[in-house]
Amino acid sequence: MYGSRKSVKVQYDTPYIRHLPTKLYIQETEGEAFRETVLRPTYTDPYTLELIYMHDVIVSGGILKTTPEDAREDLVLFRMIMEALQR
Repeated sequence: MYGSRKSVKVQYDTPYIRHLPTKLYIQETEGEAFRETVLRPTYTDPYTLELIYMHDVIVSGGILKTTPEDAREDLVLFRMIMEALQR
């Protein structure tokens, strides 16, 4: 008998080329049936979505998802990655 399998892949081309959406590919097999689904939540590029979100937070007085402390920790992590790659 055939079982069922599921595979998920995120395709994130680049935030620097306008209007390239992030895509989510879902491949599912149920017995002998195969189904592939491609989800694109928007055609707006991720960088533009981040700027729209930041503008909305500033205008409405909300709280950003990423704090300055989070951003600083990201920079520390990026430095560690770059140093490891240079070895």
